[in-house]
Amino acid sequence: MDTRRIAEELRDARDITQIEKLIGIVRSSAQQSIQERLFELSSKSFEKTLGYTEAELLGNRFGNFVAEEDRDKTAREYDALTKGNISSHFENRYKCKDGSLRWLAWRSVAVAEENRIYAIARDISRQKESEKRIIEYAENLHDLIDQKNEGLRYARMLQDAIFPDYDFISHVFPDSFIYSQSKDIVSGDFFWFDRVNNGKVFMACTDCTGHGVPGALLSIMGVTYLNTVVTANPDEHPAVLLTELNKLICKTLDKKHSVKVIKDGMEISLISYDYLSGRLEYAGAGGAVWLVRKGELEEIKGDRLAIGMEPDCIYEGLSRDIDDDTVLYMFSDGFADQFGGINGKKFMRQRLKNTVISISHLPMHEQKLFLQDTMEKWMGNQDQLDDISISGVLLPGSR
Repeated sequence: MDTRRIAEELRDARDITQIEKLIGIVRSSAQQSIQERLFELSSKSFEKTLGYTEAELLGNRFGNFVAEEDRDKTAREYDALTKGNISSHFENRYKCKDGSLRWLAWRSVAVAEENRIYAIARDISRQKESEKRIIEYAENLHDLIDQKNEGLRYARMLQDAIFPDYDFISHVFPDSFIYSQSKDIVSGDFFWFDRVNNGKVFMACTDCTGHGVPGALLSIMGVTYLNTVVTANPDEHPAVLLTELNKLICKTLDKKHSVKVIKDGMEISLISYDYLSGRLEYAGAGGAVWLVRKGELEEIKGDRLAIGMEPDCIYEGLSRDIDDDTVLYMFSDGFADQFGGINGKKFMRQRLKNTVISISHLPMHEQKLFLQDTMEKWMGNQDQLDDISISGVLLPGSR
């Protein structure tokens, strides 16, 4: 690979000021140990994140700043660099001036003729904290399973505490409803919302395949990592956000294989909507959304592969302007897959489409009541098969 080109790219990045992007240039040679290599250049964001001044960093041995527990693996990584390898992703912890530790993810390359190592990093401390919370939740949740209903009710309380407040959407879109009916005490379905300062609203409907405890566990990961990727990339298209979400979910499940969690994935529809311009952006992983206007339904499908199945999957999406009086419907497959009726068959997606079209002109609260009543009558004495979730939002359109 072209180490010179990569070095130039990293060298040019030293003027980046965002807090999540850090840089250090280390004077190095193959004969030097990690404790002998010196910082030669640092960025303001690097100094700000760790809390040191430029004078405290430059000319000092960079190994002294690495957490003691990570020094051996850091030494091995940098020894590999001096032998011509390129480090595309390496994680370690650095000591801050106040005594705390920050997780950094590094991309580095050594240039032998300069005796230098160029390195750029992201502060991933928040991501690591999220992963820690997820694993703690997984361990606690599996302990609670043995306590049956009492434990599951407590798990539901934990889930409700982490899930976003569904009343949020009513403040942004007063003409809206959410119909959610869990099969078990804890649910694998969830709706997620966020509003960012650039005028966008993000909405997601997620169906963690399976239900009960396994689905609930994956839903906690979904909420945590949706918050992470949207906070870090508020201007990105939902397709980019799903790609990043998938990487985080796959990485967490793979790294924590000792915790018996889920073999399935997460089907999700994610939209961003600019409520000032009426611009809709969409991406899906095994999910779909419906747009209904004047009795006409348009189905927008996402990619077929669910989140958590393939770490290298790159999701695609679309963008469009929305006309006034368009209703957006987001849903899991629980409604369509429910058995019932006279012949005990599934409700089916086409019947749900026809139902939605027939009620799309009604006020939102009446639509919710109609769907609830329809499902109750359809289910009859049948057991509920899966979590049921469907939402409707009247989009204001372009202005």
